[in-house]
Amino acid sequence: MVSHSVNNASMAGPVGGWQFQADWRMGNGWELQQKPRYIGLALYGFDMGDDRREKDYEALHGAQNDGLYARGGKVFAFAGAVGQQLSLLPKLDFRYQWATGVSYHTAYYNAANNPANLAISTRLNFAGQLRADLLCKLSYNSSLLIGGSISHFSNANYRRPNVGYNIVHGNLAWQYRLAPPTHCERKDGRFIQYPALFNRLSRSQVALRGGYRMFTLKEPYFFPILIGEWNHRISFYSSSVNKTESLDNNAQQHPPLHEWRYGLNMFAELPTAVNARHAELAAFARHLFRMGRFDLLLDLGVYLHRPMDGKTQFYNCLGFQYRLTDRWILQQRLKAHLNNADYLEWGLNYSF
Repeated sequence: MVSHSVNNASMAGPVGGWQFQADWRMGNGWELQQKPRYIGLALYGFDMGDDRREKDYEALHGAQNDGLYARGGKVFAFAGAVGQQLSLLPKLDFRYQWATGVSYHTAYYNAANNPANLAISTRLNFAGQLRADLLCKLSYNSSLLIGGSISHFSNANYRRPNVGYNIVHGNLAWQYRLAPPTHCERKDGRFIQYPALFNRLSRSQVALRGGYRMFTLKEPYFFPILIGEWNHRISFYSSSVNKTESLDNNAQQHPPLHEWRYGLNMFAELPTAVNARHAELAAFARHLFRMGRFDLLLDLGVYLHRPMDGKTQFYNCLGFQYRLTDRWILQQRLKAHLNNADYLEWGLNYSF
């Protein structure tokens, strides 16, 4: 585990883990000119090394007061993943993916029994992972994967303390392909994709999302948040829509794999019986990584109106959205200030 705060430094050090993942290709196959895409489900876990920390603590302070070192226990996570795969050589591919889901922690903050674990304060938490791998094909069905990942865990400020922790790890894996050989793969290991119809592009969108978070550990009350959004697609993508031919020779159109947008966010922290809240206004830029009806979104925003001086001027967001129809989109974001999570947002987006 890599420490990114003095409040979780006692948990830093080597950890061990495992991961199982199942992937499904998007569309009818792969295409040389386009970057292959896939979705997946991942189950992974870590042993946070309590035995090592206990020995390190005893070496420094003796066996007395052994409850002062941070216990991390075991972590189990279940996440959905999206990614792309690029062919470098006939038998060598590179792929990268983003995964997000939920995690279960056997040890977390407790004022009496585990006061040093300021990273995690709830049993269930948010899990996110960035991963990159090289795939060396051993046969049609079998590949060797070598790469690295960054895994993050926190509860998005649902309850404090919530410093969270990041685990940077190397990957060595074996992949087995269940699908038999088809006409979508050539003998040299490269792929051909037949185009599928995608959703049409939209110019402007409006969204309404909601969130819920704890204020601070000293003032442990909860309050809801409403987020209003307007965004607009950057127009140069309108000229990049490709026309391709389907198997029955009917012309089809689909948008590019990447899309850029800009817009405004209004964050309204609703008043509670404890304290009156305030509103924030921000401008942002968004990058969408399109996976058919499923998109990964990355936002970078700057506050135009920021009543609380303690917040940084900039914020960042990671999230997913799923296109229910060409107009309605289900959306989820994790809002953060650098590596400090703020809260989770859920809501609907309408496209014009």
